[in-house]
Amino acid sequence: MISLVIDTDTGSDDAIALLMAAAHPQATIAAVTTVAGNVGLAQATQNAGRTLEVAGQTEIAFFVGCDRPLVRSLETAIDVHGSDGLGDTHQPVTTMVASSEHAAAALVRLASESPGEHTLVALGPLTNIAVALAIDPDLLTRFRSTVIMGGAPDMVGNTSDMAEFNIWVDPEAAARVFAAPGHRVMVGWNVATSAALVTPEQRQAMGELGTAAGVFARDVTAVVESFCHEQLGLPVFALPDPIAIAIALDPKIATRVETRGIRVGLSNDARGATFPTWVTDDLPVTDIVYEADAEAFAAQMMQALATLD
Repeated sequence: MISLVIDTDTGSDDAIALLMAAAHPQATIAAVTTVAGNVGLAQATQNAGRTLEVAGQTEIAFFVGCDRPLVRSLETAIDVHGSDGLGDTHQPVTTMVASSEHAAAALVRLASESPGEHTLVALGPLTNIAVALAIDPDLLTRFRSTVIMGGAPDMVGNTSDMAEFNIWVDPEAAARVFAAPGHRVMVGWNVATSAALVTPEQRQAMGELGTAAGVFARDVTAVVESFCHEQLGLPVFALPDPIAIAIALDPKIATRVETRGIRVGLSNDARGATFPTWVTDDLPVTDIVYEADAEAFAAQMMQALATLD
């Protein structure tokens, strides 16, 4: 069994990733922590709780984290995900109650209580994890692995020319995480745009599954689909967080991986860029995913959405 601790800024693609984790027959979710990113912290927390309710996973430990980046002002992505982060579907208020323990403290505790047991999956800005590293610099060595949805190792970003959103929002936090000891896997925007693209027909097929999860997934992605069609002129949209969860659940979905250090851009021009190190060796290495199996990803996602009702 795979035990997951999922840190999320719960927008529409995070929600589908949570559903995939909840449905996987060989996985359990040990805890969910929330962070500001796609939406503000309160909305991210509401969305995570509501998604867990859709998944029937209301007993999962649930922790609230940081409401802003380490040193910068928060900039959200509500233009992409909707004002509520879930496609302007205005979901019912969650009945789940978060623990009073801060998410960063919970990450430290969970890792120290069961070293090597949990895989940490980071679906949002890395603020909570950076704060946890300030408490325990060896934090990531106590997780089985840390799978990060973030970065653009090919320098093709979705927020700036070079930067992917999660890293761009809090590059100082990302720099700390990529410099920490421990095993990491980076699933960047490059993987989402090559192996996790959704057509209008595939989005409608989610709802046609007839399950609560399928209808939910179809509905919460309405705004991101419209954004890509109307603002970017694209006939498809990408699901970066679900492909990251898919690889955490089944590493074989990653078909080409290179292991290098990652240097994070902190200057204005390079903010949030993730530079693989080709010459220097002063940073701990990260497994950088360059290619993934699109068919295996789609099959895993659709199976999950077909399962939860």
